[in-house]
Amino acid sequence: MGSWALTMSLTGYLGLLDLGVRGAVTRYVAKFHTQGAHANTSKVVSSALAIFLAAGAAAIILSTSIAVPALRYVKIPTAFQFAAR
Repeated sequence: MGSWALTMSLTGYLGLLDLGVRGAVTRYVAKFHTQGAHANTSKVVSSALAIFLAAGAAAIILSTSIAVPALRYVKIPTAFQFAAR
């Protein structure tokens, strides 16, 4: 139960990686849609997707590189070690 609480609290901070991208996408998609500039809308959405994919990949790599060594220092019963990994 404690490992789930730790996992949920750490993943809650991943929302900070947004850095205002969602708000910017909403603003510019609405702006370009009203102007009829669908190519610009596509560029904004594609750029946001690339940013989120890069941030997600970085978060996965960082969390895995921290979690695997950290399991040595956390006392988890042997029966639950596989689930914790």
